[in-house]
Amino acid sequence: MLNAQKVEYMSKLALYEHSKGKKTLKLNKYFKSDFKASAAMRSVPFGILSYLLILAAVLLVDTSWLVNLSGRIGIFLTAALAFASLVVFVVLYCIISSAILSHQYEDLRSSLREYSMNLRGLDRAYDKEKQDSPEE
Repeated sequence: MLNAQKVEYMSKLALYEHSKGKKTLKLNKYFKSDFKASAAMRSVPFGILSYLLILAAVLLVDTSWLVNLSGRIGIFLTAALAFASLVVFVVLYCIISSAILSHQYEDLRSSLREYSMNLRGLDRAYDKEKQDSPEE
């Protein structure tokens, strides 16, 4: 037998699964540290790509500073400096993306708590219905 409370819980659960649930239910498989580590590993290639695009844009605008720098300190030192700045950029990029994703993780976890409360409410409604119905 359907009652209004069960229908309300089922509607909330279905609406959640259809909208936010696609993202958050996948998140339920991860611990926070695993989620942050995998996100940091995924952000390394994007950090490198971002650095290279910024470097290319700067070089397209003005290459004279690079020629002057390599003339003063040498090509190998210039390459070492570029590599060191790449490493620093990627590390900072990973730290920032990890912080952002940590915040997103907490937001998604809070919406998962709401989903879990609705599931428990639906379970209690079914249990109450079982207790109220006569055994055959």
